[in-house]
Amino acid sequence: MSTGTRQRFRQIVFIPRGTPTAAMPDAPAVSWQRFRALGAVTALYACALLTTAARHIADTTVYVHDILLFDKGSFEHYPNPIWEFGHLYWRPIGWVLFKWFGGLTPFAASGLEKLVATTVLFSFTMLCGFVCALLFYSMASALLGHRWKALLVTAGMLGCYSFLNYVQSGAPYIPGLMGLLGALWAVIRAVDSGKFSWQYGLLSGALFAFSVLMWLPYIVVLPGILAAAIFWGKPGAAPMQRRVRLASWVFFSAAGLTALGYLAVILQLKFLSFAEMQAWMLASSHGWSQNKRLLRMVSGLPRSFLYNGEGGMALKRYLLKDPYAPVTLGDLIRQHLWAPMIFYTFALCLIGVLWRSLDGRRVLWICLAATIPALAFAAFVFESGSLERYLPLYPFICLAIAHGLSQLPTKTAAPVVILAFVLLAIAVNGSSLSKSRIDAEIAPSVARLESLRGKVTSEGLVVLTAIPDSLYWLLTIYPFHPANRGETIVPYDVIQTANERIVRWQPDFAKRALDTLSRSQSVWVSKRLLADRPEPAWGWTEGDDPHISWKKLPAFFRQFSYSESVGGADGFLKLEPENKTKLEAVAVGI
Repeated sequence: MSTGTRQRFRQIVFIPRGTPTAAMPDAPAVSWQRFRALGAVTALYACALLTTAARHIADTTVYVHDILLFDKGSFEHYPNPIWEFGHLYWRPIGWVLFKWFGGLTPFAASGLEKLVATTVLFSFTMLCGFVCALLFYSMASALLGHRWKALLVTAGMLGCYSFLNYVQSGAPYIPGLMGLLGALWAVIRAVDSGKFSWQYGLLSGALFAFSVLMWLPYIVVLPGILAAAIFWGKPGAAPMQRRVRLASWVFFSAAGLTALGYLAVILQLKFLSFAEMQAWMLASSHGWSQNKRLLRMVSGLPRSFLYNGEGGMALKRYLLKDPYAPVTLGDLIRQHLWAPMIFYTFALCLIGVLWRSLDGRRVLWICLAATIPALAFAAFVFESGSLERYLPLYPFICLAIAHGLSQLPTKTAAPVVILAFVLLAIAVNGSSLSKSRIDAEIAPSVARLESLRGKVTSEGLVVLTAIPDSLYWLLTIYPFHPANRGETIVPYDVIQTANERIVRWQPDFAKRALDTLSRSQSVWVSKRLLADRPEPAWGWTEGDDPHISWKKLPAFFRQFSYSESVGGADGFLKLEPENKTKLEAVAVGI
């Protein structure tokens, strides 16, 4: 086997960079090593999926609803529900998968189209997650000379909270991450192979455009991809002119393909004015308008990597002096702040290790080129407290961790801290998302849901306090749970903090209730909405949004009359149709 052929095998995926050429095995040995590495990555990924479950699946139920609406052609609202500005091609891909592969799902014969569509979205996301696992391993191998370290980095990235959670959802974040990882991988391979060709540039740009068309915020880390073309590898390994040419190919192909993707949809939607197109673009935010973004980022960034329970909520309750769920500084540090403190210690050690050597600094410049715009976007533009907001950083964190572990064994503590964080993240996140733990957490919600069986149909309305209500999570996050196999129940959260809808929560509820009652369907209101004070477990934080306080909720809902009670103290009350006059007055703002 020629030296050039061996080098190509090493560059593909599974032979760690740094292995001496003289020590490179012949073709059968190379194939066996690649097969073993593939098997190890597959085993890691299968173990992650089989032992854990998601706590959040983002808007998967919305995607499924829109896909089925489009499939039936029964939508009347404008624009077409299959196109959303922020997740441009996710629903179309979901619809194609539904049409092509829906018949292969175990729910096809039952006629449960929602579960069929949900299954194909989940399956595609998990498949993309497996590709992500291979790419994590490949990029770690590009920096490490030991296969076990590359596998450890891979396990650490798979165990990060956002990845482990969203890979088990039907959301576009993991498919987009796959495209982003592929874009960075293509640049790294181009540099390592010395082939700064337009083919690699076009491949990287196309994969990056795919990630953006899955989820628009991935666009903010394009500087990191371009920086990889400039800084990756040994200094002087290639003329700067060739590096700049590769970066140019990446940039123009990414920009051009992304623009073409959006232009095709805009032309298909046939907007009659710029105002209509602007309304379509703004609708992708779903009304989200978070305040205190810097504070949310301080807690949201660590939570994307390391689960700390309701640490973000506890921090808000402490800072806002929540009278209903008081949190002391001691409680905060002991129960919740340990995770952010550990994460930021890990981040400082990571920066320190990268700064220590010339090779490390080159990785650091790549990471900073991606991290700075991503954090700026989160802090000053959109949803800094959301877990998925920091997924664009994952490919670059993978490189940084790989370099950090390459310094083991060492006399300094920083690489050891990095290793400890990786192991801690795997253990903590795996435990928090374990199937047994989540089943125990949702058991009370299952009982609440069963109390409504036979009382309300899919055309009725179940009114909940807010999204943190555990029943809301059961109905929207666990579509395959046996409790959700019966009649579909539609939850409605009255209060949605950090959302523009909160300023009109009373007329919105009144309109929804009137519409439901006009169709001779029942409206069931959670007894929590009539309580004098919220229980801490309900997820309410007083002062989180200046537009609402808890005392307004019972004052509003006690004005109505109710005819039936189910579910005990934490159950529901049936809203009487005789309330229509009051509801009409609320709906028009009287």
